[in-house]
Order: sequence, then structure tokens, then C-alpha cells
Amino acid sequence: MQFFSRPVRQIAYYAKDPQDAARRHSAAFGSGPYLTGPPRTTRGLYRGEELEFEISYALGQWGEVMVEFFNSGDPTAVQYLPLEGRPQRLHHMALIVDDLDAEVARFEAAGYPTAFIFTEADFRPTFMNTLADLGHFIEIYRATPTLLKNYETVRAAAAGFDGADPIRGPLA
Repeated sequence: MQFFSRPVRQIAYYAKDPQDAARRHSAAFGSGPYLTGPPRTTRGLYRGEELEFEISYALGQWGEVMVEFFNSGDPTAVQYLPLEGRPQRLHHMALIVDDLDAEVARFEAAGYPTAFIFTEADFRPTFMNTLADLGHFIEIYRATPTLLKNYETVRAAAAGFDGADPIRGPLA
């Protein structure tokens, strides 16, 4: 049985400087433009403990896949993989699922425990620890109107993107 049968919807990198990483990715691959915003405070569960931390991001489109560069100063699953002198590092690939609780149970039964859950978003981004087998996390989330709007906003911004001005204002 193929365990990961859904298409990857997002590739995400933990980056020292999300905007700089997005500029470099855009120059190398033509991805973008990248929608950014000021750092924001969010909440999540890490090993059963509630955390509040700051996160900054840049979200862009690369063909059919969203690309995210993000940074967080908190040592949770959001940061978890050290950069080891690199400007960025692959952190996770994201999948949209129909039944989040069933998918979490399926991952856990296969030996991939829950590493982190963002608790503020209605689509409940949940990171499954697939590090031992894949070298990165798998993020799964529900297809809520909020999530689908975010994906559509990023995709629409990419329509006709010519490589100019790869960093743009906030994801609305």
C-alpha cells in the first residue's frame, strides 16, 4: 500500500531570512511572487504543552505547488531541524486531507507520531514526525474555507508573474 497517496500541496523550508530565501528561490526557479507579512504571534501544542511563539513567512507559488519559507525563534517542531550553517532547510511537505483525525491516527499507527499542532488556525495544521524515514515532517490539514482561500490567494498572485518584484505585501 502506498502510504502517501495524496498530492503534495506545499513544500516548506525553515529559513534564517524567509524573504531572502524567497528571493533566491524566485531567481533560481521562477517561483513567486511571495506574499509576506510582519512576524505574528501564534499558538500551538508541542509534546502536549501549549506554546505561544512568533513566526514570519513568505508564501509563493511554484507550478502546482505552494512554496513556504518561514522562521520561528521557538525550539518546537516548527524549528526542530537545525540549519547547520545553511540559509534554509527543507522542513515539511503538506497534504490536505478529508478527515484530519483519521489521518493523524493512520500516521500514528504507522509509527509517525504527532510532533506539533497549530491550535489557532481552523484548518489545524498538524506536523507528523516522519524525520527518520523522510528527513522532514509531513504537515496535514483540513480543507477549510480559510485554508482554501489562502491557497487561492497565493495561486492568483502568481498568475502572469514575470519575476519582477518577487516579495509582495501581506497574505490577506
